[in-house]
Amino acid sequence: MPTTNPTPATPTTSNPASTPSTPTVTSSTKDITTYSIPSLGLTGIINGTEIYMITETYSAFVPEIATFTTTGKTVMIGSIEQISGTTQNNYSNSLTYIVTAEDGTTKNYFVRLYAPRTVSSNLKAWFKANSLALTNGANVTSWTDSSGTGNTVTVGSNFPTFITPSINGQPAVNFNGTNNFLEKTSGIGLTTTPHSIITVFKPIVGNNIVVISFGTNACGTDKVFQILPSGALNTGICNVHSLEDLTTIMVSNTNYIASNSYINGATSNLFLNGTLLKSESPSVGNYTNNTNMAIGKRSTSNVAFFNGQIAEILYYDTNLSTPNIQILHCYLSKKYNLTISHTCN
Repeated sequence: MPTTNPTPATPTTSNPASTPSTPTVTSSTKDITTYSIPSLGLTGIINGTEIYMITETYSAFVPEIATFTTTGKTVMIGSIEQISGTTQNNYSNSLTYIVTAEDGTTKNYFVRLYAPRTVSSNLKAWFKANSLALTNGANVTSWTDSSGTGNTVTVGSNFPTFITPSINGQPAVNFNGTNNFLEKTSGIGLTTTPHSIITVFKPIVGNNIVVISFGTNACGTDKVFQILPSGALNTGICNVHSLEDLTTIMVSNTNYIASNSYINGATSNLFLNGTLLKSESPSVGNYTNNTNMAIGKRSTSNVAFFNGQIAEILYYDTNLSTPNIQILHCYLSKKYNLTISHTCN
């Protein structure tokens, strides 16, 4: 009987294609992309790792809730996780937000709320060109005092004019150097000798020109914030009791933030663009307890008319501390896009 040889089985080879494992990629993004405080109607300006907001109506710091978006995994202030629309914070100082990415790396954001009314309850006069509802070239017959004290300044003729835009997009009031001014008689809260003045202006130098003054035009007893013919700043109680820096000379048609903190017989400070120009104790001189105030000339006298543009003046009837003066420098620096010498975080 013939034999049948069985067909050998075809061997199978197991050689599946090698599939490499996909590594897990963790994100390194850690940005804050939007920031706001809805209850105050404020939207934060994000500039690198700085976030700032400005409010000219806020008078006292209380806890507020921010809304923000982030590309990070978590956001913390110290050991407290920040939940958008939920977590409360007090903005009386700069807040440091720590954003952590999925890969564990971090980035710090510095958040600041600038509110000039919170610096001191001694704000007695505040003049802002951006508060004037005027068209370019219009006469400025009155400049409302935004402090709420009631020190609005007016004039019946020889009007200064409203200029917009003037200082980096912001408006200003233009004074012609010949006869333009605004004044207030029987002012309120203007009679103390200690005081602080913080202002933004663009002068035309060459003559003695006054930004703001108080008193009866009697040197030795008046408060004056002025620019000398050389372009140097002179402030405080006029002449022998004044605070001045004769080495730093201002240039015409240049934007400046200038300020003082003055107290008779004790350390007083003079600043320009955030830099401390002079710190000394002027000889003791006392203000005359007069209530007259003028912007653009010496009070009660038609001399030293300001030539140039004034965008903002804040007057406090106390000598503010340097940290508080610096907060106001930062407020004005952000508002008018002007460079100052100190940091704002």
